[in-house]
Amino acid sequence: MYSLPTVKQFKEIIDNCRWDWNDEKKGFDVTGKNGKSIFLPTLGYKFENEIRYGGSIGYYWSSTENSSSDADYLVFGSGNLGIGDYIKSDRYFSVRLVSNGNDPKIKGFVDLGLPSGTLWAETNVTKKYLNWHQAQDFVKELNKKEKASKSVRHSM
Repeated sequence: MYSLPTVKQFKEIIDNCRWDWNDEKKGFDVTGKNGKSIFLPTLGYKFENEIRYGGSIGYYWSSTENSSSDADYLVFGSGNLGIGDYIKSDRYFSVRLVSNGNDPKIKGFVDLGLPSGTLWAETNVTKKYLNWHQAQDFVKELNKKEKASKSVRHSM
């Protein structure tokens, strides 16, 4: 099953991976101790139909709520790597999924050799920016489709 990363999972890649700026692609190559990597682009965020900080700062939703109106997110850019929180419905951020599946060969996911065994998606799930509620709904729908697909495969 897929999910948005928790704050704990974001802290794990901050603490256990090397973050190298890729000037050509405008983002970070995030490399685990096992040498495998993912690329996190600095796409900025969308607010009032305007993209802000695109190419210089990345914002990615977590699944972690810290109040009825706020959720946590990963933020990174030049000299900035950490966790922030903001109004869930106000800003539209990028979305990257994780899987806690035991199979490190899940298509489209990378095993960065993290202590938790969390697998990280190779790419963002959509080219659109999503608010936190939309991101949660997207993950629910994706998991429903995956579950239905598995049940069809098992019944054959």
